[in-house]
Formats: sequence, C-alpha cells, structure tokens
Amino acid sequence: MARRRSFTAKSNRGKAGLVLMNNIAASYQKQKKQEAKSAAAASRRRAREAERERARRSREAERAQIRAEREAERKRKERARLDAKETAVSERLKLEFPKVGLYPGTSIIADIATRAVKASVTPAKARSFFVDGKESELAEACAIDYLVDQKIPYEYHHIKEFTLLKRLVTDCRPQTDAKNGSEYQNLRKTIDKKIEQLVAKAKREEERNDLIKFLIKEKSMFKDEIEEFAELIEKKDWDKVKASSSAEYSERIKNKSDYVAEIKSQILPIKLSRSTNL
Repeated sequence: MARRRSFTAKSNRGKAGLVLMNNIAASYQKQKKQEAKSAAAASRRRAREAERERARRSREAERAQIRAEREAERKRKERARLDAKETAVSERLKLEFPKVGLYPGTSIIADIATRAVKASVTPAKARSFFVDGKESELAEACAIDYLVDQKIPYEYHHIKEFTLLKRLVTDCRPQTDAKNGSEYQNLRKTIDKKIEQLVAKAKREEERNDLIKFLIKEKSMFKDEIEEFAELIEKKDWDKVKASSSAEYSERIKNKSDYVAEIKSQILPIKLSRSTNL
C-alpha cells in the first residue's frame, strides 16, 4: 500500500508531480481500506442482529409451543373430566330406562348425559330431571336406537314398513318385547327383503359404473356409443355380467373394432430403398 510523501522533503524536491500522484494513490487506497473495514464491521453487526432475531423467534416459538401444549393438556383433562361425568350419568340411565319400559339406546342416553353434565345434574337425579314424566317424548328415539341395534341401519329408515315398525316399538312396553309379536316379525321380514333388494341394486349400479369407466379408459367403444350404452344399462338395471354379455355391448364393441381395422387397412407401408450413391 502506498504511503503519503511530503512535498518539502529534501528527497522530493523537484518531484511535486510524482509526490502528488503518490499521495492521491495513497489516499485512495486508505479510503478503500477504511470502506472495506466499515463494510466488514457492518456485516458483522448485521450477522449479530440476525442471530439475535433468530434466537428471539426461536424463544417465541418455544414459548408458543409450551403454551399450546399446556392448553391442549388442559382441554384434554377437562374433556376427560366431562367424559367421566357423562359416563357416570349414562351408566345410571342404562339402569333406569328399563324400569319405565324404555330401551336404553346409545344415542338417546348419550344426549341426555351430555345435557345433564352441562346442567350439573348428578347421576342420581338424572332420571327425575330428564325421564320421569317424559317417557312418551323419549319413546320414539329409544325405538329408533333399538331398531338400529337390531341391524336396521339409518340409511334404510326411509322404507315405508320401517315407519310402521318404529311406531309399533314406540308404543310397546317394555319396548324390547315388541319383537315377540307376529306384526313385528312380519314387518321385519318385509324390511329385510327390501334391504336385500336395495343392497343388490346398489351393487349392480356400482358394477355398471366400473364397466363404463373401463370402456372409457380402454376406448373400446365410440364416445357417443358409450354414453348411449350407459343410459341403456341403467334403464334396464343390468349388472356387469349381463351388460357385458348383451348384444348391445357386442355390437358397439364391433363398431369400434371394425372402424379401427378399416383405418389400419388404408395405411400404406413406407418402403425404404438403399441408396447406390457412395
């Protein structure tokens, strides 16, 4: 690095131009060195600030996680406490319902247990608050729970005979004795038969959908004929076997196959000849 020289020094007499150029170079180099030093110092400051900010955010994240874990644990304990109270009420109601001829269904008892805990009603007082004098209001919900437990799922409650069966169980006391009557048994047979038919119908529909998806994927038919075929098999309510073995299926498959064969026959092979030019 160049050093500044004195204009008055004996050795520099008559060399003012050279001394000036030297001093300009020395000042420039000193300035650059100072700028580099300042830039390095600023870079270190920024790095320290960035590290402090990272540490601050890390501490905040840790504190937030601790708060979240504490809140989750508090809610878990609160839920466990409420669950324990609801379970106690439910167990008591399971004993009380049969005493008034009602079926202790899971849904209705769970609903009453939740309301009892919210109202701070003890298990011993749950019957007097929510059951006594309200048997008729509870009977239908109990009947539905009973029929669900008797393997009649909710999705089949739209069946006409289910309404009749529900009414029969609702009015019976005790409700569990309803199944012993011939009316119950006849209605149940009709419902079971209709459920079987609905299950079979749903299976056929699923098979048809799978078949149409396959035809679309494989492009085995023309698009418009696939749409026509889908409408046809839905209208006839065919399953996969009947649909795929039908004349309508074979005809549409043949239409596409013949078309592809015709197109291929019109494609002339390209013959390559060996060049004689060397």
